[in-house]
Amino acid sequence: MRTDEAISRIDAIHSVMGRATVFRGYRSQSTFFSAFLAIIAAIVQSRFVPEPVQSLHKFLLIWISVAVVSLISAGWHFFSEVPDNSSPGERTRRRSALLQLCPGLAVGAGLTVVIVQKSPEVAWMLPGLWSILFGLAVCSTASLLPRLTLIGGVYFLIAGLFVIAAGHGNQSLAPWTMLVTFAVGQSINGFSLFWTVERPAMKPGEAE
Repeated sequence: MRTDEAISRIDAIHSVMGRATVFRGYRSQSTFFSAFLAIIAAIVQSRFVPEPVQSLHKFLLIWISVAVVSLISAGWHFFSEVPDNSSPGERTRRRSALLQLCPGLAVGAGLTVVIVQKSPEVAWMLPGLWSILFGLAVCSTASLLPRLTLIGGVYFLIAGLFVIAAGHGNQSLAPWTMLVTFAVGQSINGFSLFWTVERPAMKPGEAE
């Protein structure tokens, strides 16, 4: 057997093993759906909440609703793609994914409550803080996913810092802040999941 052929076979084995250890509970459909919801919510906010600082609770109602619906959609795919009768390794990866993702989401929810109740004057930072915390949550699950998916997490971190640096008041709670962070970020995540997790699993005829 020639050396180049042996190397090719070893690479193929590594590729198969890599796909076998990738967690498949995250799906591009629910990720793209959350990006679509962010676009719709931004349109709704621009129409009905022109001054979000003065109407903070309306602003929160819109975006918390988006978060809840997105979580329900992602959760349905999360558990349906990895049923309870799946392999022990896949169940272990599902538990790891939950343990890595949930802290960032929980801190984001708690931070929102504390800011709204105790320090509403800094509520203008919420979109940026949400983006940063979500980016950290995405990055924390990178060990379970192909490296390309890190791009989405890093984007959320950078976008969150940019939104906070862009200013305060109505400008920082404007619809564009959530478009720049979550609509674009989730679109990147959705493409990354499709390209690295779902597309390689397709049969040749299905990818066309």
